[in-house]
Amino acid sequence: MNENIKLGPLPCPVCKTHALFDATKLIKRQQRFSSTDQIRWINASPSRSGSSVIYQLMDFFDEGATVKTHHIQQQDCPLICDVNGVVCAIRHPYDMYASLLKMFNDKKPEEFSFVEDENIVKKLDKELETTKGLIVFNESITFLYNFFMNRDEVRNVLFLKYEDCMKNNSLRIEKLSEYMGVNYTEKEIQELSKKYSLNNNLKRIESGEHRTEDKKGTIAAKNIYFESNHIGPNLGKSIGNSLPEEIKKYIYEKHKMIFDYFNYEA
Repeated sequence: MNENIKLGPLPCPVCKTHALFDATKLIKRQQRFSSTDQIRWINASPSRSGSSVIYQLMDFFDEGATVKTHHIQQQDCPLICDVNGVVCAIRHPYDMYASLLKMFNDKKPEEFSFVEDENIVKKLDKELETTKGLIVFNESITFLYNFFMNRDEVRNVLFLKYEDCMKNNSLRIEKLSEYMGVNYTEKEIQELSKKYSLNNNLKRIESGEHRTEDKKGTIAAKNIYFESNHIGPNLGKSIGNSLPEEIKKYIYEKHKMIFDYFNYEA
């Protein structure tokens, strides 16, 4: 190898900004409503993946200590931000594109157009780069950091598949509570799974609960999204297969890592 050739620092695969093995002091982020407590958890999930319910649970388990983002930036990166863990909800990519199309552009999946719906493509492509970065984080980076760097053990990301949680609503409670170190009885888990669900979020919206005078402007109101189209069409049933074939081909080729890692069919 030519000794005159110098390789630059490898970029972080998660946020794509800082150097991979940046040995600077870890960032401690303050909570939004507390100057003394710090952020301990990151909810980094692409749009339309069930991330809102995940956030509500994480905030219930450890109030105020979770940041929710669809796209990790440097200030949220688990490689330089001092957090206890990262949770990522994931859904079949076809369904995420179709659901965001409905939410943003009020169009049916078969009406998806690269030109007219460029905003959907750009948004989810960017967010799914974060998901792919977190896959790399799990598969190799945590080992490298724990082995080579002088810092406490880096925990793997907890991935929660939307489809599995739709089939078994208590699954997200069980996995999240275990990951965050919160203990509940089986009965308590069943009660929480009924309270925190996509269906109940929809009922809260339809009832106008978030618009009542005692809720307006409060954290409780902010935890309820404000329009019914925020809850995915068909409440989780597969809708992505109706996308045009060229759109599905693009999504598969662009994000094949996600299809392979989570065993999603193209």
